Amino acid sequence: PIDKYRNTLNIDHDGWTIKSSLYSGQRAKYLFSGQCYIPQGFAYTGFRTTDQRQHIETFNTASLLYINEGEATLQYSVNRGTKQEATLPTGTRLRLFEVQHEEIRAGQFSVRGGEGFTGYGLFLNDPTGVYVDNYSLRSSTGLQLSRINSGTLAQLNELVPYDLIILQYGMNLVEADRKDYSTYVESMLRVIAHLREGMPQASILVFAVGDRNYRLDDGTMGTKAGVLNLVEAQRTLAQQAGVAFWNTYLAMGGRNSLSKFVAQRPSWANRDYTHINYHGGRKIGQWFGESLVDAQ
Repeated sequence: PIDKYRNTLNIDHDGWTIKSSLYSGQRAKYLFSGQCYIPQGFAYTGFRTTDQRQHIETFNTASLLYINEGEATLQYSVNRGTKQEATLPTGTRLRLFEVQHEEIRAGQFSVRGGEGFTGYGLFLNDPTGVYVDNYSLRSSTGLQLSRINSGTLAQLNELVPYDLIILQYGMNLVEADRKDYSTYVESMLRVIAHLREGMPQASILVFAVGDRNYRLDDGTMGTKAGVLNLVEAQRTLAQQAGVAFWNTYLAMGGRNSLSKFVAQRPSWANRDYTHINYHGGRKIGQWFGESLVDAQ
């Protein structure tokens, strides 16, 4: 649902039914994204890189993450070349299908006869550098991560062993005057324990929520206690779990900082006084990067 906001990759797709962990009735084996994709007879996903960022205009490995419990046939092509076909192995295990080619700028993967096929997405990588897999699930509080099947998570760890898991959740949980987030802390402690069991080598970092502003009694926009209380709850979560913590709220400037983000030119946040935009995200990313380097 958010692919239209991505400016480093143009994506085209059709024929998929999306299952989401946000809806309890949609049973499936979810992973970090909280979503998976089921083909309806024939489905495809195409991609093309852009020149928005240096060093990621091309890559040399495109990997499809999937489970195939039926008899799906895969077709694929890179750089608008000849389509090739592959018969995928069957079974209940999570698998990667890798395509390697020098300087990939575009490609397409399509699945035909996909009964029993579950797709999770594509990894577009090179053999060097840092990989950041940003799994964004709108309206999620992070608790959906507890629904990841333990066996599937262990299989993902064999295929893609992460070094660091950053848990950046909570903005959907903020209430202006809420005092008690202890239930959320207890639930997220179980989430972290679940992730540790499946990926024991990975470090874990809790990213606190940033500032959020509300209309105050004097008519101005400012921070309310619910934001501060959630930040402290997330600090408590990290302490009790024994994982790292980064205080996004303080990095932004603390109380009423979101209003200052909105007032920047160009603006660093939207006028809903909740969501930062690209410019604000870039600043917070720089500050976090500096903190990460300083902490070593």
